[in-house]
Amino acid sequence: MALKLSACLVLLLPGGLLAQGDWIYYNSGNSPLEGLVYEVQAAPDGSVWIGGRGQCFQLNDGNWSSYDPVDNSNTYQLRAFDFDQNGAPWAGFYAIGKRLNQSWENSALLPNAAQFAGFGGVREMAFDAQGALWTISVFLSGSGNSISQLIAWDDLNPAAYFDDINSTTLLPVRYPVDLVIDSDQNKWIASSGWGLARFYDGQFEIFNEANSNLPNDLLYCLAYRQDGTLWIGTDNGLAIYQNGNFQVFHTGNSPLPANQISEITFDQQGNAWIGLENALVKYDGAGNWSVYNMVNSPIQIAIPQKISVDVLGNKWLVLNNDAVAVFNENEILQTFPSSTINHTFSVFPNPVKAGQTLHIDVAWTGPFTLSIYDAFGRLISARMLTRSQIETTNLPAGTYLLLLDANGIKSAAKFIIMP
Repeated sequence: MALKLSACLVLLLPGGLLAQGDWIYYNSGNSPLEGLVYEVQAAPDGSVWIGGRGQCFQLNDGNWSSYDPVDNSNTYQLRAFDFDQNGAPWAGFYAIGKRLNQSWENSALLPNAAQFAGFGGVREMAFDAQGALWTISVFLSGSGNSISQLIAWDDLNPAAYFDDINSTTLLPVRYPVDLVIDSDQNKWIASSGWGLARFYDGQFEIFNEANSNLPNDLLYCLAYRQDGTLWIGTDNGLAIYQNGNFQVFHTGNSPLPANQISEITFDQQGNAWIGLENALVKYDGAGNWSVYNMVNSPIQIAIPQKISVDVLGNKWLVLNNDAVAVFNENEILQTFPSSTINHTFSVFPNPVKAGQTLHIDVAWTGPFTLSIYDAFGRLISARMLTRSQIETTNLPAGTYLLLLDANGIKSAAKFIIMP
């Protein structure tokens, strides 16, 4: 059962059913979730991955799949997900890392402390344009001292390594909490109390309260927008960086209801979704704000620690490290199995061979908009159609997601192109 909430109505719904309304809550009482939840990440294929202490789940088409990434141990802490160039999920763990795949044939991603001295728990991970994996971590040494690290991985080997104790590979910030890579392949690192670092051309540049108008050195999160701006969640408001300057929003000059920004992410339209105490805020970057709180929405007393937006525009939030909420400002949309979408949308043949025609059966007599996304969530094509077929000649082999909009009624389906 999933707890479904609207502003004035509470309903109990089957776990896979997403009917009219804005909010759904999953917790230990109505889902397989147990104990602490740290991470939620929407995958390019439409599924959602959820991780926490001793638990790892994939939620796909309303079905929960449980995985055991570290050999029946319930003590691991799954802190981060990301997806490689093939769309495969990777997970970062406290003290160990593993690669995840559908058959769960684990292969070591990151060496443990015994194999590579100084390696600790992964706080965040990101892939660069060349497919190399970058991680930030904090390791407690045998003497009890913490070591902060930035590592680039080439398969199992550290291709680049920086920490805050070695002068020859010095990481100039301590206690890293978030990592993003922008379109120019700059690596941005947010720290807890040491400001913001940028790594480019083999050098670090530091931004802090002393040398810039960054409002606070205590940072919580980063998010990169496709317009080239870097958004930073600080202990004293939202900072937006571009071309050497920070634009700052706080309770004194914006509708933000609090200054401690715990999480930021963007939807497909470029709107920022911002998590802070007892509120979720939408900001389009052009002066338009929407605030969802306990007064005007069903949001509970909570801080959204993680936010991810799926391919249908639903927002997935980790709340208070013990629940996951699904939110859509209009109506929560569900990705149904690719064979049939509410009996109105099917694709065949599926899989389809490269170069062949993919046919779409749509129970809609008028024109419709069809959008195609690749395995990385990138929009490949969006166009108005009246005939129901797609030529795959110019599409490489892989997994794709179709999003159909027929007069405002949206449905989705996956299809696979075989070589």
